[in-house]
Amino acid sequence: MVEDMTAGGRLASGVAAACAFLAASCVLSSPACAYQQFIHPITGYHITIMNPTPTGALFGWLELVNGNQQVGYVYLEDADLSPPHGGAGYIVMHMPWSQLGNLLTVLKSGEPLQIRLYDPQTPGVLPSAFIESVGSNVAQPLAQVTPQERGSIAKHIPGMPQ
Repeated sequence: MVEDMTAGGRLASGVAAACAFLAASCVLSSPACAYQQFIHPITGYHITIMNPTPTGALFGWLELVNGNQQVGYVYLEDADLSPPHGGAGYIVMHMPWSQLGNLLTVLKSGEPLQIRLYDPQTPGVLPSAFIESVGSNVAQPLAQVTPQERGSIAKHIPGMPQ
């Protein structure tokens, strides 16, 4: 799903207040309140963890899929947490290794999920990426990462409890 919204168009609930604030100081023909948003459903994932580099740095990623189509990548690294980017094809975001357990818990929750990229298209303001549940607003219980999974992950991540 691709959305391209302007001050004159329909506003998504999460950005309505910010755009209202900007619109108050905008010339009517100004695109200052324009934003772009890309949304892709997530139905599964594949994980890749590489052996440490000569400097000892770990690198890996999760490929997020919708059926057999790649819709996102979450790069796991501590050194370079670059801003998210992407578009209609797929979305790329970065997370530190310390969040891998939490990320796997969310992906295994059984909740319908999506990855979303929000780009305010404002100079000096970076885009944001989200992995979020969709559907009802009723909170669902989390499926926990098993102790075996945590142990096998933790031995590769310095400082992560086993």
